[in-house]
Amino acid sequence: MNASAQPSRERRGRIGFALWAALLAYFGLWTFQGLDMTDEGFHLTQAWLTGRGAESLPLLWLTYVLSGLWLRLTDGLGLLGARLGWALTLSLTGWTAYRVLSAYAPPRRAAAAVAATALIVSHHGNMVINQNNLPFLLLLAAAGLVLAADRAAAPWRRAALALGGGLGLGLATLARLPLLAGWPLALLPALARRCQTRRPAPAAWAAAGWTLAGAAGVLAAAAAVLAMRGRLAAELAALWRPGLHEEYAAAGLLGLYAESALRAARALAGAAVEAMPWAIGLHLLCRWGGLGRWSPALLAASGLVWMAAAARRVGLDAFHWEYFHLLPALVLAAAAALFAWEWRRGGREEEPARRQALLAVAAFLPAAIMAGSNNGVINLTHGLWLVLPAVLLGIPEAAARAGAAAEAPQRRRTAAAYAAAVAAALALASAGIRFVNPYRDSRARWRLTAPIAAERLRGIRTTRGRAESLGAVCAELSRHARPGDRVLVYGGAPLLHYVTRTVPALGHPWPECLGLAELRARLAAVEAKGARPAAVVRAQTAMAARNWGGNPAARPTPSAGDRAREELLTAAAAGWGCRPAWSNADFVILLPASAAARAGAEEAAGWPTRAETPRD
Repeated sequence: MNASAQPSRERRGRIGFALWAALLAYFGLWTFQGLDMTDEGFHLTQAWLTGRGAESLPLLWLTYVLSGLWLRLTDGLGLLGARLGWALTLSLTGWTAYRVLSAYAPPRRAAAAVAATALIVSHHGNMVINQNNLPFLLLLAAAGLVLAADRAAAPWRRAALALGGGLGLGLATLARLPLLAGWPLALLPALARRCQTRRPAPAAWAAAGWTLAGAAGVLAAAAAVLAMRGRLAAELAALWRPGLHEEYAAAGLLGLYAESALRAARALAGAAVEAMPWAIGLHLLCRWGGLGRWSPALLAASGLVWMAAAARRVGLDAFHWEYFHLLPALVLAAAAALFAWEWRRGGREEEPARRQALLAVAAFLPAAIMAGSNNGVINLTHGLWLVLPAVLLGIPEAAARAGAAAEAPQRRRTAAAYAAAVAAALALASAGIRFVNPYRDSRARWRLTAPIAAERLRGIRTTRGRAESLGAVCAELSRHARPGDRVLVYGGAPLLHYVTRTVPALGHPWPECLGLAELRARLAAVEAKGARPAAVVRAQTAMAARNWGGNPAARPTPSAGDRAREELLTAAAAGWGCRPAWSNADFVILLPASAAARAGAEEAAGWPTRAETPRD
């Protein structure tokens, strides 16, 4: 090992550890407040039941295996432990992005760019390990190994790193099967080199072959293990007939992507028309007035004022959705401009080719993680962890090479100051949005102080009305269904399964996500097997809304398709002889006739329910 390089490597490691610890602390701060019954409940229930006899979800198999292992490890902490897994996943994503970028830029600059990116891209979303964050972490690690192979000089090292990247790519695909669309990642360094140097790149193409071979090997090994366990046919059948909601059909997704991309383009054009003249004018005024050094800070401050005014004018929800579309469009447009500039002015040498490979791979990752999502372009945000800091670091270097060498340091400093100003404004805006936007809970964080009387929700704070409502239904349900019992929960409240440790009666924690034909088939299978649930729970209010929790004004407004599913499930419960036995403003518990009669007799006799029993 080169002794002179050792201090630099140690310094790089210390900075990386400090970045990881800071990000873990930052994300950990958010985990105590807010309660979501919908997405978090689905992912937690699916992960908890994976490996416990419940049906698997092959589209996200490895995600739920790893998440389930984490839930077992932190079971004593309940939902808080699950959310710490989210914080750990995102902090590791930031650390991985730093490790990649610190090979191209000074470690401190790389760490600062990644820290700003972490705040920017985490402005919204649930707080558990899910179909976006864990697969992207694996994909980012694979991309880092692919880029390391591109930089490697020794053939054996290049092959080993490329093979490692392929293994990571294969694992990412097992964690999110639509990431098969991410396999062209292996070819991008070779394509970028060919585009930049205009020369053949046989070593880069060989590395791409190693990467693809590694990815294919992982999938082949997984198929072999399933075959040995006699589960391959069942998993393939579930894969080809997933029975998902009609909105996941290919035609529907393509239409959604086109509509969402058009909205993002409009948002970008509108922001450019409004903001660019102001930014250029501010720069010129500061320069002519002798305040050039203050221009970036004034730009950041005015940008925050502009965003605050826009949010006030159109409303926070509307502004947030525009921001959701604008952010990835802005970042990817900047990456494309930087790539085009490098191609025109960067030269045909080795170093420009490496920079182009980084930009190509980084810009491809958001598109890969978007594949298969029903959120459209906004899902690109989950994939900006590498491309955004790469752009922030690349703009000053491109500016330094734009003119005479004597003026390069000044151009670099000016461009770096503006890049830092934009990053700071976006980071502050995103952190502010996160603060006033607890996922599917009240925007008033000062009201999220009430504990919930449920073992798996210890340490979580929400509104008093929501805490009382959820605590009551969990206590009442536990009187009639033991852990492991089959319960039908519908109306968008799959978290009830995780909290009460019950099993979804239809094999799916959120039956409204199933297609109508699949839902009918599962109900028929329950009837044929005689496996009727011990209880049925229907949410009466919109669980995705912010105002449920003893609030009579909170009522669901389902679409026609969702209404058809709700009517089908309600009819099935009636056919099983279930009738309402308990209710509050948000939930109704339906029990088989005998159990409902027994519960009514206990209530009439004045027997205390668990909700009324004193707690230690």
